Amino acid sequence: MKTIFNKIIVASLILVAICSCEVEIPVPNELATNSKLVLYSEIKANSDTVFFMMNRSVPIFNKNKNINTDIVLKEVKIINDDVTYNFKSNEINSYSINYFNDKDFRYYVVLNSAKIEEGKTYTLEVTTDKNEVISGTTTIPNYVPTSARLILDSTQNDDPYGSNSYYEYFYQLEFQDKANEKNYYAVGFTADFDQFEYNQELTNDLNNDGQKIYSQYSRLSYGSGYPISNYLFTIKAVDEHYYKHYKILINYAGENPFSEPQNLYSNVTGGLGCVYSSNLKPVTIIR
Repeated sequence: MKTIFNKIIVASLILVAICSCEVEIPVPNELATNSKLVLYSEIKANSDTVFFMMNRSVPIFNKNKNINTDIVLKEVKIINDDVTYNFKSNEINSYSINYFNDKDFRYYVVLNSAKIEEGKTYTLEVTTDKNEVISGTTTIPNYVPTSARLILDSTQNDDPYGSNSYYEYFYQLEFQDKANEKNYYAVGFTADFDQFEYNQELTNDLNNDGQKIYSQYSRLSYGSGYPISNYLFTIKAVDEHYYKHYKILINYAGENPFSEPQNLYSNVTGGLGCVYSSNLKPVTIIR
């Protein structure tokens, strides 16, 4: 009798726990109905051109799926402490980045004789024809490592693409950090057959201020027909916004089996997105 009574109590507790989980959480009205402007831009040091992407978000919970996502730009401003560059609609350039969608544009403005300067803070501000304003601010990184030691893992694996003459190695870069400041880096490489940046790996000097920084080991495929000299290794100095945004993106889209969907980092006002900056210089590789 006592055993049956205990079972009844346990079953009752389980039932109460299950019922207590069935709590309906109302969706905030803003998330349910409002479409927001979305802005992404990487402002590069020593460049005279600022590229950015604009779009409108489509609310997940909106019952009306026919939201007009068209954007017409009225004005773009590039602002720093010294000067403001104004660009009207006829001075804003664009091109399609999606062959299947002629509304998916990348925009850019040219500063002409001026260039983005290291160490300065810039604000990208975009105004639409509906007088909507979205903006983001970033400070261009100052310090960029100009030399690094290349460390190759002696382990040789068959190339994942099945080639007989190519092999897969693992590499890492060792480089010097600058002391007494926060620094963030994106380490990768490009190949001479294109300019795409591969294996971007993010790191910082949080626990190694002023010391040697070691990137994580990353995959690299090459062989007798394609020597390592054909690869250009890069150490890109990035700002904190770049680091936080891509850290989340890489963790979610990368090879982490425990990654979970999460909101991307945003630092803009007037909408969603991220305005970040980078500084890339030639790196002398020492072996």
